[in-house]
Parts: sequence; C-alpha cells; structure tokens
Amino acid sequence: MRISVASTAFLCVAAAQPISAGPSPGVEVFATFDDLNSVSGGADGEPLGVYRGLNYTSFAVLSIEEGENAIIPQSVPSVATHYISEGAISITAATVKSFDLLSLYFGCTEGFRLTGLTRPEQCTVAFTVYKQGIAAVFQTFLGQYDPTDPVIASMTNVPFPTNFTGLDRVDIKVVQTTLTPRVTAVLIDNVAYKTYSQ
Repeated sequence: MRISVASTAFLCVAAAQPISAGPSPGVEVFATFDDLNSVSGGADGEPLGVYRGLNYTSFAVLSIEEGENAIIPQSVPSVATHYISEGAISITAATVKSFDLLSLYFGCTEGFRLTGLTRPEQCTVAFTVYKQGIAAVFQTFLGQYDPTDPVIASMTNVPFPTNFTGLDRVDIKVVQTTLTPRVTAVLIDNVAYKTYSQ
C-alpha cells in the first residue's frame, strides 16, 4: 500500500513539471527576389526592405531581361542591387530572431544612374557577420568575383563557412575593385539561409 501511495505521488509531481519545447528547428529559405516588383532594366528599383524574414538595408529590386544588362541573374528576372556610393549595406534579422547564412550568388558591375549597369567588373567583397546578441564581429569572409566575359557575365556562387550560424547581421562591403568603388554596383541573388524564431 505504501508503494502505491509513493508511486502516485511521484507521478503527480512528474506531471506538474513543464515540458520544454526545445530549440526552434529552423526554416530553410531560398530568396530569389523574383516575386517582387521592380523597375525592369533601370538603375533605380523599388526599395527591397524586409523580405522573407530578413531586412536588406539599402538594397533595391532590379529586373533584368535576358541579354539586357551586364550581369546574368542566377534566377530570372529579379536581383537585389546596391550602388556602393549610397553607403553601407547589410542584411539583418527582421521578423526572425536569428539566421544561418548558407550561400548566395553575387556579381559586381560598373553602374551609372542614367544608363543602368554597363559591364561586369572584377571585385572582392567582404561579408562580415555578427552573432545574435553579440556586438563584436564574429568573422569576415571574402568573396571573389572574376567575370569571364567583359560584356555580360554570370554571377558567382559563395558558399559560406559552416559556422555562419545564429547570426543577427551581415555587413557587405566591396574592398577591392578594378574601377573606383563609387561607380560599382553589387548584385545578389538566390540567397540560401535558415531562420529561427526563438
């Protein structure tokens, strides 16, 4: 009889303990920007802002028709673009708590406001990442773009290190180019990442 009472008491205490839901499993996202409105072929597109959980600061949407511009989108028709002269660019967690950055495609062009993107341009881009809740830089990764054609070229793929996880922000900066940075535009497409809500 004592054993029965003790067992019942143990079961009651165990049932009262909260059950932890555990960490969020994460949601895989593949951002192509192809579902967004943009100005076709022009230098000025609609501001990108928050898209699929992340805020693309200072990026705009640009639609590029086949053979129309210097860079071939990885997926048609839209890319995210930024003119270096407009200041810092970054991708930050917006409607999510953190994210893992897996890969993206990018390219650089000589760009002018009135004529659009004129030709591919060799460049080195620094991707500086920050972990969620930590102000100090976690790591900087360099992506190299070497176009194979001087008139029109494909984007290059950047697979990021496997420790680019739990991020809050990614700063993007052109650190080397064959032309002056003020006439350089950076285009990105097909950003692969995983988001976490908790």
